[in-house]
Amino acid sequence: MTNQIASVRQNLDLIVDNSKAVHGLRSPKSTKWGTVINPNDDVWRSGLGITKSGALVYVGGPSMSLSDLAKVMLRAGVEEGMELDYGLDLGATLDLHRQAGQVIGASNGESLLSSMPGAPDRYFGSFWGARFLHDVASRQ
Repeated sequence: MTNQIASVRQNLDLIVDNSKAVHGLRSPKSTKWGTVINPNDDVWRSGLGITKSGALVYVGGPSMSLSDLAKVMLRAGVEEGMELDYGLDLGATLDLHRQAGQVIGASNGESLLSSMPGAPDRYFGSFWGARFLHDVASRQ
């Protein structure tokens, strides 16, 4: 972490680690990558990874299992990668622009792709704050 990074949130375990798909991506009993959808179900999935050179890679698409997502990330040169979310309405990534001292908020964000559903300000609503607090409390 440096002073150039304002916030980082990771919910789930890595699916790509040290340039390899992690073991167990097809295990339907694992809760490492969520519990609502089976990792073998083919649904819209998205992921974010980093290459050896430090480039960020976003991957998203329909009809993918968790292991499919990891394979695509590996083909893109990802060294470390994680699933972001599944389902078309949740597979969004935002680019948040911030000047030094400026608070990150709905007004300085934009969707990574214009085709992503929902406005960039949706994650700043009270529902998401309550959901985050519930997630934190349930893990303690």
